[in-house]
Amino acid sequence: MKILPKLLLLLLLLPAQNVVLAQDGESHGSKAIAKYLRDKMELHGIPALALGILKKDSIVFEGYYGKTSKGLPISNQTVFKTFGITKLVVTTAIFKLINAGRLNLDDTLSKHLKDIPNAWKKIQLKQVLANSSGIHNVLGFGVNESNSRFFERIGKLPLDFVPGDRYDLNAVNYWLLGELIETISGEPLEQYVWKHMLGGNGTDFWFTTYLSPNAARAARLEGYNPWENGHLNVIDRGYARDRASNGLNSSLPRLMNWTKKLLANRYFPEKTKLKMWTPFAYTNYDMPFSYGWYHYPVNQKDSYGINGSRTTLRIFPEQNLTLILMTNGYGYYPVQKEIVNTLAGMLVPELKNTQELWFYETCDDLVRHKGSNASALFKKTKEKIPKNELEPYLISLGNKSLDLKNPEAARLFFEVNGQEFPNSVKAFERLTLFYRSQGLSDEARKNLKRVLELVPAHQWAQKPKR
Repeated sequence: MKILPKLLLLLLLLPAQNVVLAQDGESHGSKAIAKYLRDKMELHGIPALALGILKKDSIVFEGYYGKTSKGLPISNQTVFKTFGITKLVVTTAIFKLINAGRLNLDDTLSKHLKDIPNAWKKIQLKQVLANSSGIHNVLGFGVNESNSRFFERIGKLPLDFVPGDRYDLNAVNYWLLGELIETISGEPLEQYVWKHMLGGNGTDFWFTTYLSPNAARAARLEGYNPWENGHLNVIDRGYARDRASNGLNSSLPRLMNWTKKLLANRYFPEKTKLKMWTPFAYTNYDMPFSYGWYHYPVNQKDSYGINGSRTTLRIFPEQNLTLILMTNGYGYYPVQKEIVNTLAGMLVPELKNTQELWFYETCDDLVRHKGSNASALFKKTKEKIPKNELEPYLISLGNKSLDLKNPEAARLFFEVNGQEFPNSVKAFERLTLFYRSQGLSDEARKNLKRVLELVPAHQWAQKPKR
């Protein structure tokens, strides 16, 4: 491993009691990180951000940037909606019960949950954890109904696919995990997580989907919706059964404390943690997903966690490095993944992917010019990226151009991608969807025809999208 820059090396070597707090002023090795974060926040319209870095199970950096909609500085008292990180907490709670012998990965749902639909009874816990249950996403039904009434109404719906066949992210799976936790432990989900995992007095974390009176506690952040005139708006919209999927609200210190316990094997032994991170073997699908945790290789080095649209938690076991990033929104498109990957490369050189970093800078350039430089960026990207890796980069630039509300730039990227890859199904699927979104029916039909030429049995042949 190469020697780190002096400031960042100092940062990672700080003992646990010397936590760096960055709030409009930096010390030790935090200046480079703070500058990078502030530049990113300004360019991408991120109102508020908190970052925690752990080395092994010790906190070595804790930084807060931006303000709430009421003009209050973000601090260690600020409570963020964690969104996808909720899934990691709930999954870890399940494995805590597995380690205690109260659940087994091979258990069927019917072993523990009563009155579930017949089609669900043979689904195994491991398939629910792997988002491979086949259950249709039905949380929008019966928001205020009891579970028995809810099951009665949806019981006739068939499964979307054979359990274990493929990955399909579905909030129903996490709702079922929450139900299992409550049934097995005999405690409400919130109480189990508070009592056995997060600790504290409950003033800096809670579960909710709708905005509740609890939101007045601490400094709960309002969500930021960039499509509503750039104003800070509450976006706690959803269903009560979503709480085990995205309902956890937490301060950064509370979430770091939870992570410290996980890394120190306080919830269960190392072998159980490694089992939780073992990739699930789907029957007909290739997806880097384990039992509730995503697998993100960086330069062939493993990392586990989740890259959400507003919050991200990533653990790099081999490097003993963990990064937790919490924001309350973004202006154009999510950049949490690229922030964490960039910081990981700053801190540990072997995690620095120069090609990805170049592309992040290219995307920032796209944002600065709001897509008006699309043609020049295409030429630069084609020159920089190997041909066999080029397509996802072009599609990504097209999608980001749409986020910037520049359909002409998006069209350029999607069309040149089709020209570069004339036998790619993905290229013509994306073109079809783009033209439909722009009301260009003739162009959409032409590209749909090409999709079906390449794959006659394509799902659109039986059920074309409108």
